[in-house]
Amino acid sequence: ITPLNDKEVVLSFLPLCHVFERTVGYYTILSVGGRIYYAEDKTTVANDMRLAKPTVLVSVPRLYEKIQAKILDDLKGLKKTIFYWALSLGKVFKQTPKPSLLMKIKYKIASKLVYSKLKTKTGGRLRFFVSGGAALSKDLAEFFYGLDLLIIEGYGLTEAPPVIACNRLDAFKFGSVGK
Repeated sequence: ITPLNDKEVVLSFLPLCHVFERTVGYYTILSVGGRIYYAEDKTTVANDMRLAKPTVLVSVPRLYEKIQAKILDDLKGLKKTIFYWALSLGKVFKQTPKPSLLMKIKYKIASKLVYSKLKTKTGGRLRFFVSGGAALSKDLAEFFYGLDLLIIEGYGLTEAPPVIACNRLDAFKFGSVGK
């Protein structure tokens, strides 16, 4: 469902006894020949992302809530104004089937000023986030998508292999867990 290959790098910080982590962040990555880096500690994930340079990050919604809070706490003055402009532009741009030349230019500027800086903090190679283990709020998923960081959400049960439904990179709907 999700195209993965042997170039994948995952930063793992959830316990391997967590069936979601074991299936998605361990077995799945090993089955395609990817690499797994282990975070030193749950408090060092931000630094570990810069070191491991993951292409995929698997987590529970709480991490994404903490990342959002950190981003918003760091905003002041002009930086805050530019950030919210880029966020709203990103949401509109992604939903516009044929963006105008002006919108494309604005998007490139927003990418240079905001999106690229956030991607650098995740290691610079992140393709997407994966969320499971609890419900991800629609607003949180839209927030990251507006910043050019997609969170793919899935649903599963411990009793039935942990992923029984998930959004796809090319077909997702925020507030759902896909097909």
